[in-house]
Amino acid sequence: MPMKFLYAGARHDVLLYVGPSGRCQVEEYLGELDDVSLRQIDAIITRAADNGPIFRDEGPCRRIQGESFFEFKARRGQRVFWFQHARAIVLFYGFTKRQQRTPAREIANGRRRFIEASAELGTGLRE
Repeated sequence: MPMKFLYAGARHDVLLYVGPSGRCQVEEYLGELDDVSLRQIDAIITRAADNGPIFRDEGPCRRIQGESFFEFKARRGQRVFWFQHARAIVLFYGFTKRQQRTPAREIANGRRRFIEASAELGTGLRE
């Protein structure tokens, strides 16, 4: 499946991963958010596309420990997993975190989608 184009930033384009079924989970997730939550996560993604991601442990962008992908995180618990490919930020999984620690099933779902998306782009990443 092809990627969907979301935004052309000054430094990075933002793409959405479309799964083998033709479903775009991140697009569906973003469509379900209330206006305030959507504005928060959209601002973080847009800022990263325009200026490059700023990595801090407690900031809006960080690496998922033990994984090869990252998350954008908003204050109200919205999380979007992503990775960088060439000049693109590829968004591949979104969810709302409702507890202190990120549930293992959300990381496993993200890992599965990461493997699919990176294989789609031919990055050579495998399980």
